[in-house]
Amino acid sequence: MAGALLTVKLSRKERELQFRVNLVLDAAEEVFAESSYAQASVEEIARRAEISVGTLYNLFHSKEDIYRGVLSR
Repeated sequence: MAGALLTVKLSRKERELQFRVNLVLDAAEEVFAESSYAQASVEEIARRAEISVGTLYNLFHSKEDIYRGVLSR
């Protein structure tokens, strides 16, 4: 089937991970829009995403990784 979309069923764990990644990227987009990259803090992004800083670092290695994720959306 040319042009057909392939649908893949994600596991619950994969869906939860994707949900958390999206929470972080949504929060980061807000933070980066309100201040410069240099002024934006990982702590503020985590606070707005309502997750701990440790959880954020389990999802992304650095603020730069988060920024790349926002830009690649």
